[in-house]
Amino acid sequence: MNEISYFSSFYSEPETRLLLPTLLSIQHDVAIQQHVDLCRYWLKRDKTKYDEHKKRLASFTTSGVFHLKRTLQNLEKYTRNVIIDYDHIPNNLIPHYKERISKIDCVFTCFISPSGLGLKVIIKTTNNQHLQHTVAVQQCWDKLKSSGIDLSPDISGKDVARLCFMSYDENIYINTNACDLAIIEDQSSKGFKPKRVFPKNHKPALESVENYTNRVLQCVVGNRNNYVFRFALNAKQQFVAIDETIQFLLKHEADDFTQLEITKTIISAYNTYER
Repeated sequence: MNEISYFSSFYSEPETRLLLPTLLSIQHDVAIQQHVDLCRYWLKRDKTKYDEHKKRLASFTTSGVFHLKRTLQNLEKYTRNVIIDYDHIPNNLIPHYKERISKIDCVFTCFISPSGLGLKVIIKTTNNQHLQHTVAVQQCWDKLKSSGIDLSPDISGKDVARLCFMSYDENIYINTNACDLAIIEDQSSKGFKPKRVFPKNHKPALESVENYTNRVLQCVVGNRNNYVFRFALNAKQQFVAIDETIQFLLKHEADDFTQLEITKTIISAYNTYER
């Protein structure tokens, strides 16, 4: 198991590198338990105070080792791990889903989130390229869904620099013999050559970006987040301003695909560092 970066809080820079099993064992520390209990206390009374206390929890980056800052530009090593967050699970159903997730062979760990109302799942994969991380995340989601986990994951898990807060779960599930989930590489991203599609030294119209993206993906129910993320990556590579991209893609807004969700997905794509 690879080392990952450890942070003393949301506000700190990477402080050290620890093995994931070591970090998970720290979660049984009495201080962590007391801090998580305090977070859960405030969640029922004052969401603002809950957020404040949560950001003071120790944390780690599941998918990478970072130098100085938690940004993709400072990514030193990609770990091949994927973290999946399932939020807003009814309290009485958490044991049920946790037990089912724990039976999936590629799941390294599953534990209750700091809120007490969600689950965090870490899966080991064969993917060794951080530029393919979103592909790996999607295939991990698909694996759990095909295994009967009918929950909606947090899309922020597609961020390599995603921070995972420590939690306390006295019955944390850990399988050190979990298999690596085989990831099928996205060949379309490897073959993307903007200069072959757009004129040199010319800022392409967003319609041209749309035409290129539509060759690979369609913005249909069940695939809208992937489409928006890919579109935004393509627009970014063509130096289109993020505000223009957001305005252009808001035409896909729907009751179940909100402006906030579209905007967050675009921001995530624009923050993705690509070499």
